[in-house]
Amino acid sequence: MLQSVLKTYRDLQSYSDSGIVTVQVESIGKKFSGEKKLLTGTVFATNFMRNALPSSAAERHLFRYQFTSTGHFAELREDNLYFICNNHEGVFKRLPEEGLSPSSSLAVAVADTAALSFAGSYYSASLLLSGIVSDKQWFFNRLTDLEVVNSDEQIHLRAKIKDGLVDLFVDSERLTFVEMIVARPTSTAKFVWQDTVLDGEINTRIFDQYRF
Repeated sequence: MLQSVLKTYRDLQSYSDSGIVTVQVESIGKKFSGEKKLLTGTVFATNFMRNALPSSAAERHLFRYQFTSTGHFAELREDNLYFICNNHEGVFKRLPEEGLSPSSSLAVAVADTAALSFAGSYYSASLLLSGIVSDKQWFFNRLTDLEVVNSDEQIHLRAKIKDGLVDLFVDSERLTFVEMIVARPTSTAKFVWQDTVLDGEINTRIFDQYRF
């Protein structure tokens, strides 16, 4: 099933989505003493066009992953826009503390923002593109004891990771992810893809809007 889902993403010529990640942190350390739970997360949007750049380009695909913090982390700073953008000028990332800066590759930019996006940038980029992470390190290849919990309009899969459980919800017709819940001893992250467009028209200006 997961290989079929992966093939769906790798075969797409264009892709866009928007959604939200909510994270509940169970143990947040001395800095927030007195609080037992912390709710935070991100609102995200992805845009992607395959082989949209000349063959001479280092990265041939147009890719943009944008996210803003929610919950507690959103209160820590006024400027709250993060993104990765690959276009005809190269790969760029924007972090509020550092501003806009170039990256040597899309894989490096994804690695730089994976923790900040609660792994959202990592999942999106690695589903759409090979070479973002090695097959050995790819998240879905590290799942064990995979089972089908329920199969209807959404296929509910459950698996184990080294330190927790993963629930995956797959659109049974389109074979794309609808929801993913990663539960670990100290936190639970819930990813919801609220709006997804496969092989649709995308305004390429989206990939040029990285100057702020």
